[in-house]
Amino acid sequence: MHTTPSTTGVGRVGVLQAVRRYPLLVAVPMVALTAFGALLGYARNPTYKATSELAVGQLNVSDPAAVGSVVTATQSLAGVYSRMIGATEVRRGIAKKVDTKGTDVTATPVPSTPLIRIWATAKSESSAVNVANAASASLLKYAKRYGDSSDDSSSVYSKYKSASLNVTRRQARVNQLARSRSAKLDRAQSDLDAAKLRRDALRFDYAASQQSARSNPVLRTFAPAAGATSDRASYMEILGLLGLVAGAALGAALATVTLKRRVARLMSS
Repeated sequence: MHTTPSTTGVGRVGVLQAVRRYPLLVAVPMVALTAFGALLGYARNPTYKATSELAVGQLNVSDPAAVGSVVTATQSLAGVYSRMIGATEVRRGIAKKVDTKGTDVTATPVPSTPLIRIWATAKSESSAVNVANAASASLLKYAKRYGDSSDDSSSVYSKYKSASLNVTRRQARVNQLARSRSAKLDRAQSDLDAAKLRRDALRFDYAASQQSARSNPVLRTFAPAAGATSDRASYMEILGLLGLVAGAALGAALATVTLKRRVARLMSS
């Protein structure tokens, strides 16, 4: 009795079997789609990123102990200063120096250090570098004004000078009354003591303000932006990898379909 071959065996064709049978059919879509993805990544307008760094306080690299103490004392302030990058005055300062259209600026503290890293992205390398350096300069200026106590020191110093002059005048008055043995001597001496007390208090306030100004950490330029990196290569890699995966899937599917058809023809003949 003659039995007609069944075509149910066609469904048992494996993908690996098809790939081994038609490797060229698998390789062509892989190469083609990988190249196409890489070309898409290359044709895309790249985004350039430049970085500059600021340091909180003075870093004394010749004294390891000093570096450790400065880092410990100022690394928390790096987070505070980095958030100032979004202040209106900082953004306005950047816009005054460079064209900020199509650019973006962010700042983050470098973990466990007193450093602040400023990121600037733009459509060209020169623009990214200029924006990064302009952002550093604007943040430096704003932070200096934010923590500046020179105005308070100047005000206290002016009052101290005035109080010292007052003491001199009252001392002269006391000396004059002492020579003439005037009855107003006691009052003049009291006024002199009060003037000396105010002068000494202002002297203390001025010394305290000067000490505060010296100990107040300030931002300093640590590493200006000198160049920018492009995301073109990374996009070429990503899109090329996606093309490779898609090409492998397409090639495997084509090989499988081709092998099934071949098996079906052989079984039907």
